[in-house]
Amino acid sequence: MAPEYAESDINGLLRVAMLYNDFWLAETAKERAEIQVRLEKADVDYGTNPMARRRLEWQIEQSEDSKAKGQKRRGVPNPAPMPEPDSDPRLKLVQ
Repeated sequence: MAPEYAESDINGLLRVAMLYNDFWLAETAKERAEIQVRLEKADVDYGTNPMARRRLEWQIEQSEDSKAKGQKRRGVPNPAPMPEPDSDPRLKLVQ
């Protein structure tokens, strides 16, 4: 999911991490409930759970086909296959 985030999301993601930390360090149920409300909003904003990713239409790529589609979508070219050593076209120039 990292490619889905922009550099401008870093501060918000750090705030989400701090909220998770506060949730687990809370001493009372009331504190945890208050933090949970803010965490649910952050989940929706940053896609940190499966339902939020679905709303944002993000998918975790699971197969080689999905990875290829993701690379194509992001404009990453597939590397060309390595040619056989004896099929080097430059050798025709010196033979």
